[in-house]
Amino acid sequence: MNKKILILDDDVNILHAIKRNLRNSNYQLLCFTKVEEAYEAILKNNFALVICDYYLQNSIGTDFLQKVKMRAPDTVRVLMTGKADLSIASEAINKVNIFKILLKPIDTEDFQEVIKESLNQFHLINLEKIDNLKNEFFSIISHEFRTPFTAINNYLELIQLEIESMGIQKPVIDEYITAVQEGSERLLRTISLIVSLAQAQTDKNLPEKRKFNLMSEVIANSTKKFKDMAKEKNINFDISQPSEDVFVYADILHTFDVYNHLVENALIFTESGSVKVVVSVKNSKVCMEIIDTGIGISEEYQQKIFDPFIQENRGYCRQYEGNGLGLTLVEKYCELNNFNISVTSVKDQGSTFTVIFNDTITE
Repeated sequence: MNKKILILDDDVNILHAIKRNLRNSNYQLLCFTKVEEAYEAILKNNFALVICDYYLQNSIGTDFLQKVKMRAPDTVRVLMTGKADLSIASEAINKVNIFKILLKPIDTEDFQEVIKESLNQFHLINLEKIDNLKNEFFSIISHEFRTPFTAINNYLELIQLEIESMGIQKPVIDEYITAVQEGSERLLRTISLIVSLAQAQTDKNLPEKRKFNLMSEVIANSTKKFKDMAKEKNINFDISQPSEDVFVYADILHTFDVYNHLVENALIFTESGSVKVVVSVKNSKVCMEIIDTGIGISEEYQQKIFDPFIQENRGYCRQYEGNGLGLTLVEKYCELNNFNISVTSVKDQGSTFTVIFNDTITE
């Protein structure tokens, strides 16, 4: 954590008093009486905080702080002055975007509190900067991966069409093409999950909530896909719903992803039996349960099932593919939308994931 502080004041006694007040702190303090020496230190160091007196010998503090702002815009700037003047405050705010103004004579407790607040502000600025860089990185990476994989899939489809048009029966070629398509789609899903999780963990990705019908606007849109998946594995897929319409207040895209991830997981980890979606209203709240007769989850693993990159079966020999991010994203979307999510499971017997929509509208 950066705790470098520069203080510029041409009054040596003030600097000595400040040093005494901070002698038991763990701040890295550099004090100067001359503007030239202070600015040279700015060029050589990354300061979290710069405190400068307004009236300096042959200069004024706002001119120095303006140079600091241009050189190190993220450094927090504080102005000291012995004159409570509105024009000074206005100049400090408008000219150098000052964080605080300290009035002399300086109270020790106030001074230490200003330093604490200023350092917190510096680290908040840098955390936001890191978040922005992270989001930009994931955005670029997502684009750079998606574009070539989309091209690969498109050209594979063209190759298949060309082979078919030529009347060539090559089962081995079809097998190779299918393997490449499945591999690229798997990578694309992984990239999408990483990007979605990174976005969900930033304050800027707040849910866009609205009222919608859970059955007709979310669940019905994936029914055919999941029935086809179940048919391929020769297992049953059923949906049970109340007689009346149920409405929830949430981000519909987040809700769609929560539903899709939970049902898809249930189908993937169920080799025989059934997967059932049960929507009901309990205690005036909509409840959605995804019940499967799959491989189940051990009691120990249930405690960390929502942790990122965690899978009960790990290593190269694991039976089921996946990156361990889907349930992490599900939990994050539930948190953002005020859903409660829980799981009950018995190893080798099946699992039940329950989502309670706390912001429910029944009609």
